[in-house]
Amino acid sequence: MKNKPKLEWDENKRQKVLAEHGVDFADAAELFEDENAAVYIDDRRDYGEVRINVYGFVDGQRMRVCFTARADKIRIITMFKVGKKEWSKYYEKND
Repeated sequence: MKNKPKLEWDENKRQKVLAEHGVDFADAAELFEDENAAVYIDDRRDYGEVRINVYGFVDGQRMRVCFTARADKIRIITMFKVGKKEWSKYYEKND
């Protein structure tokens, strides 16, 4: 993910995630610029759109961002800190 993406999000959702989890969608660009980020299609259920999870670091913290691609933009759905168990997806890509 070398090119700086155009990010967008629902501002109410951003504020909710910021209040509940202490992470800001506005900081997600760092993760999308990380060439070591691990990217997986989220196929756990039918969301009515393709959802993608990207694992990497934001401000030195392990993060997951769920997003969907819309035209030339990345629409962030949610973002949160990742625990050790889920972080294994990052290592699967980078071993």
